[in-house]
Amino acid sequence: MVKLLAIEEEILDDTEKLTEMMRSIQRAINDVPDSSCRLVLEMRYLTFMKWEDISSELGWASNHVFYIHRNALRMIRVPF
Repeated sequence: MVKLLAIEEEILDDTEKLTEMMRSIQRAINDVPDSSCRLVLEMRYLTFMKWEDISSELGWASNHVFYIHRNALRMIRVPF
């Protein structure tokens, strides 16, 4: 029983850490000024979509999605 409680506590801690990480990612994405860049970042890093699914969903060629993504990453500011 003690071992089960310890595992549950560890899961809770991990869930809290993951939730905070997702909030940090969302804040960083929200700070990106370009809406197309924000959209690609959200689809990739918040909804975990595959590149081909993003391309299909947006109706863009895959190289265009990669171009937008590359530009978006240049706009991301990560606090230290």
